[in-house]
Amino acid sequence: MIEVLKYILLGIVQGVCEVIPVSSSAHLIICEKIIGISSDDLFLEMFLHVASLIAILIYERKLVFSLVKGFFLYLFGKKEEKENFMMVIYLFISTVPLVLFTIFFENVIYYISSSLLLIGLCLVINGIFLNICNRVKTKRDKINCKDAVTIGLFQCLGAMPGISRSGSCLCGAFIRGIDRSKASDFAFLMFIPVMLGVIFKTFMSFNNINMDVSKIPLLFISFIASGYFTFWSLGVLKKVIDNGKVVIFSYYTFILGLILIVWNI
Repeated sequence: MIEVLKYILLGIVQGVCEVIPVSSSAHLIICEKIIGISSDDLFLEMFLHVASLIAILIYERKLVFSLVKGFFLYLFGKKEEKENFMMVIYLFISTVPLVLFTIFFENVIYYISSSLLLIGLCLVINGIFLNICNRVKTKRDKINCKDAVTIGLFQCLGAMPGISRSGSCLCGAFIRGIDRSKASDFAFLMFIPVMLGVIFKTFMSFNNINMDVSKIPLLFISFIASGYFTFWSLGVLKKVIDNGKVVIFSYYTFILGLILIVWNI
């Protein structure tokens, strides 16, 4: 029963925190180091991320279908689909900085992951960023190349445990003056290439690892929990962003960060 609860909890943490701007990596590490629950399982990690990816694709299915269709129609001469084509290009542009950052600063990310004190500091920074960016006035509903680059650079901050990837994307979009609804759609779409990258990296790490067949039911339990709560969290975050209430997450991560800092001093 304890094992079942462990896998359910990890699924919930992944599903909620992957989307809500509170840093899923920080919360999974906190589960591991404080509560005594470990997420150090490659098969589990892949199952959790695949579930989140499927939930995101289902939630944004209309937008994703429109972009994919528009991308290929534009390649075949449908010039009226240029906006959808460019949106796919912008998503690619925004993803490149994160890929390069994780490659060149992997040791830094690992070092921060090993310290609850540093994670607490990052959570405080995350709270400050969200609070400041939430106050920026937004008005544009069109994204350009400069926006994509800016959002991509901000997303690099989200590679640090304690700083939310989704929150970083939103901050980058808000600072560029992008409308909240458009910013949330772009941030949600950014989940797709990031999740694909994480899944691919995890899959390539398997090597000759043999899967424990007895854990398959537990993996599916965590899969369902992660997928369900990812979908639920997307709806919650969308409403929060549209209402301009992202600041509530800044308070949470700021307080949690302070608790971790005090706990480890």
